[in-house]
Amino acid sequence: LHLQPRPTQGQLGLGPTSLAAPRPRSAGRQGRADSRAVVVDVCTDSKHINLTPARTTEGASAPSPPHRGPLSSPAATHSEDIETPSIALAPSVLVDAADPPPPCPAPTDFALRPPVAAALLALLLGPRCAAATGAGNAARALFSDPGSNHTSNWAVLVDTSRYWFNYRHVANTLSLYRTVKRLGIPDSHIILMLADDMACNPRNVFSAQIYGNENHALDLYGDSIEVDYRGYEVTPENLLRVLTNRHPPGTPRAKRLLTDAGSNVLLFLTGHGGDEFLKFQDQFELMSKDVADALGQMREKRRYNEVLFIAETCQASTMAAQFYSPGVLAVGSSAKGESSYSHHVDHKLGLSVIDRFTYHTLEFMQRVDVHSATTADQLFDTLVHHKVHSTSKPILTNFARPLNAVRLTDFFGSVMKAVPMGSGYRGLTGGDGGLEGEPEFGSGAGGGGRSSYRQPEESY
Repeated sequence: LHLQPRPTQGQLGLGPTSLAAPRPRSAGRQGRADSRAVVVDVCTDSKHINLTPARTTEGASAPSPPHRGPLSSPAATHSEDIETPSIALAPSVLVDAADPPPPCPAPTDFALRPPVAAALLALLLGPRCAAATGAGNAARALFSDPGSNHTSNWAVLVDTSRYWFNYRHVANTLSLYRTVKRLGIPDSHIILMLADDMACNPRNVFSAQIYGNENHALDLYGDSIEVDYRGYEVTPENLLRVLTNRHPPGTPRAKRLLTDAGSNVLLFLTGHGGDEFLKFQDQFELMSKDVADALGQMREKRRYNEVLFIAETCQASTMAAQFYSPGVLAVGSSAKGESSYSHHVDHKLGLSVIDRFTYHTLEFMQRVDVHSATTADQLFDTLVHHKVHSTSKPILTNFARPLNAVRLTDFFGSVMKAVPMGSGYRGLTGGDGGLEGEPEFGSGAGGGGRSSYRQPEESY
């Protein structure tokens, strides 16, 4: 309902037309009510809102609503007789100063109403009734979106380890890759960096396949994977170039993070590390200060709205120790001085196939879909020590929003844009099908290039 102020005193009106204001009591009860008005009665003993036409003529009485709630007068039989506020069709709360206020309902009355009716009643009674406080909170939750105000989602997923015995780090990265794709982020908005090609390793008994569970139920590599940086391309320098958008000339768009001030970015790093550093391919090191400065440049260039930084490595939380840019939520698989552990061994492959932090994160994310309202605090509450075997706590130093207001889909899901069209389907009007005036992919109203995409065809 869109609330609009009424220029007159009297009872409450709803809609493009509203009830005429009642005549003052001293002037009698003669007069004509607007025949187009509708009186709305929010009932305590029904599961709907009664809409009663307020059409009357002089001397004729309008039928009273079948049920009357606390907002209507039980003695009123004419539309002009309503002395306590009623709800009309385009409303705001304007009550005659001479009228006594309606009685406050009991707290149980709010619980008996359907959510929309309780929300309307709470908004009407407002601070005057203590019983309306809880319903008012429910109303705000019903009519507001607690999510982020971002306009696009991007993911940067990085495996930093080479060699066969680090198979689990590739599985960690590909597991998150499949999760964000399932939740709607397309390959055009994902930067995937794999330091080694485990799928084609001669030791792999499952040729061209990678599994994150010994049951081999899901091939993480699959047929539709798009790796942007592979092998020796995965270096600290290239990661920092991706974050800051400082690429050599000729770098293709597929290898660029084309974010803007409305973009939420998921940054996931997995490999071997220590106190404020992460190793790349056992040759290079990425320091916490390097990532902090890159995020600082991104903030100055307006390249993100919020960032979720996840590190899966030993002493992972120290990778966020130097962060100073606002809007960055960080979490690590282990605290300073702790190791990060693998989850289980696949005896056919002869090694561990996934880490504990990633395994339990995926276990939780399986229950999340693109429309889910599940929040970050619910995820972090499940990553307890007896599961992860280390301390995994979010770092909120640079993040303003409370975790119970951060939906997981703010970072793991997609933002879908609806483009209003001027007319309907041609198929309904004898045309050749499709939408009239439909923009070409990657042009016109649909945006350009990477900002316009189709929903992934496969669901993982």
